[in-house]
Amino acid sequence: MKKLFTLCIALLFSCVAMNAQNFIFVDGDGNTIENGATLTMDQIAYKEDIVFNPDGSFEVVQVPMIPLSGVLIKNNSAESQSCKVTFNVTALPNGSFAACCAENCSNLDKEGTIEKNANADAGKTIDISTDTEWVPVAAGTTTVKISAQGSKSMLPDSEITINFIYDGTASIDGIQNNADNKVVARYSINGQLLDAPQKGINILKYADGRIEKVIVK
Repeated sequence: MKKLFTLCIALLFSCVAMNAQNFIFVDGDGNTIENGATLTMDQIAYKEDIVFNPDGSFEVVQVPMIPLSGVLIKNNSAESQSCKVTFNVTALPNGSFAACCAENCSNLDKEGTIEKNANADAGKTIDISTDTEWVPVAAGTTTVKISAQGSKSMLPDSEITINFIYDGTASIDGIQNNADNKVVARYSINGQLLDAPQKGINILKYADGRIEKVIVK
């Protein structure tokens, strides 16, 4: 009986050790973000997008977005480890959400989960803020739970909730609308002539002889 009790205690301590906070969330200054915290992101930024007109000309427009700002994941252990980062989008009323981890990005246009993996040396951080953003088309709140789980942990080490809030006051603004930029030919990445914009990379040839690669969403 005593041996069984000792074994149980050893197993308990082993589980605790395996679920230590190997990875934590920190802000841009390195300060710890409390496990379970809820943060609000409501600062509007803009990204450029291309809108094609029926006559072959295009507009470069500025689209409002709500970016994730100043949130990183730190390897709090004494050794290099891999980390699974999970973005659980529990509310996405409109638009699309882009989740990025160490420059590896994926998009959602409805509620769902995105998982990413990244490595970090002891004491180093993983960037999850760059290009992680909600691109809304109307006012609302997108809610995302982000968890970090080290490769030696049985459960997530840390989890936070982000509320991306957009009040709908910003609008899409054109910054370039030039009919002289007329597209005279459009090709796929494989060189196939296209009759209309195709999702993915399009190669455009303009009337003035310029060649440009654009991404059509």
